[in-house]
Amino acid sequence: SLERLRTDYVDLYLLHNPDHVTPLEDVVEQMDALVRSGKIRYWGVSNHSASQVAQFQDICQANPDRAPIVGTEDHYCITIGERFDPELFRVVRRAGLGLMAYSPQEAGTLAPGREEKAGKTRMPVLRTLDKVGREIGATRPQVCIAWSMANPAVTSVLGGAESPEHVVENFEGTHIQLPTDTLALLNKASAEYTKRRLQRIKEVQKKKG
Repeated sequence: SLERLRTDYVDLYLLHNPDHVTPLEDVVEQMDALVRSGKIRYWGVSNHSASQVAQFQDICQANPDRAPIVGTEDHYCITIGERFDPELFRVVRRAGLGLMAYSPQEAGTLAPGREEKAGKTRMPVLRTLDKVGREIGATRPQVCIAWSMANPAVTSVLGGAESPEHVVENFEGTHIQLPTDTLALLNKASAEYTKRRLQRIKEVQKKKG
């Protein structure tokens, strides 16, 4: 992999999804070996539960000679709703870990021009995003990124791009400081979306019987 990337090391190596087989102690040992070999500088995990991240932190603290876990990556956006475990925020803040929030536009579902894909349930959120964008002079993607970054537990945001222009646009979103009342408006839209989504799930389950 390093040869294909034309580099001698990787700055941050993330383990994507737990395999539910390998003991976490063994994972810490192998990551430590990679750090010591110089192939990676830091390591973390992605899409692991709050409990698993806490266990990694405990193992590293019990073995201070090992390279510690530095953070986690997880899906966090304004329409993630109940699919995100808020306990993860408490774990990373308590342990002083970093949190990379990926897919701030929900894999492009919230991107401009894809309203049909977003569906009726998300439309109130899109209208709120656009309203905020007009008020603060920002695009919808930038507001999505700013909302994710507004959470104190979030260290950075990993957004997708389909052109160099999108990359520049996304970067601008990381510099936006949302006013308190604006953030409250977005949070309300997010909470109401979650409520509608849960109601829809209950209706579907009821029909299935």
